[in-house]
Amino acid sequence: MAWRHALLGCVLLLAACSGPEATPTPVPAPPTPAPVPPTPVPTRPEDAANAFLTAWQQGQYSAMYDLLSTGAKATTPRDLFVRRYTNIHDGIGETKLTAQAAVADPSTHKVPFQVTRSLAVYGDITESNALPLVQERNAWKIDWQPSLIFTGLTATSTVRVTPDVPVRGRILDRSDKPLADNGAILVQAAHSRWPADLVHAHRRAA
Repeated sequence: MAWRHALLGCVLLLAACSGPEATPTPVPAPPTPAPVPPTPVPTRPEDAANAFLTAWQQGQYSAMYDLLSTGAKATTPRDLFVRRYTNIHDGIGETKLTAQAAVADPSTHKVPFQVTRSLAVYGDITESNALPLVQERNAWKIDWQPSLIFTGLTATSTVRVTPDVPVRGRILDRSDKPLADNGAILVQAAHSRWPADLVHAHRRAA
């Protein structure tokens, strides 16, 4: 009986020493990233044109590509489309672009627009163009071609900025003699030191 009392005392002692189990701190779950909203499907030609031009102004070239027709995507891959817009934007020193659509022509399914580029060197350049559209599965798409970047641009041509240095005007006096003129000028300069061989020759002659 003594060992039973000793065993019962040990059990009671262990029960008295052991406290309630600690509740684990919950670990917060990582935030779920917000899904990227898909490009809205234009139901009118004006909607497609405005969405295309808005994405162009914001430099969202991949979103512009989503609005292209099936035929345009077949001839121009996405990476080539994005790379060409990016290279032209950087190559001409474009600092800002604004594009404004006009009223669509229902007979031709084209939306006229005007684009103004602000260039770091040349200032603002404005050009008029028109977006051709086609309807695919109840949605209007841009029948894109390279001439929508610049009028006259083709798939094989390039855009290059060439500075044109202006020629200074001539200034004449009343006798038509030039006071300030253009042309080549012959410049002669005297060296402050003689070459070593000329110095030796001069000493021998003396």
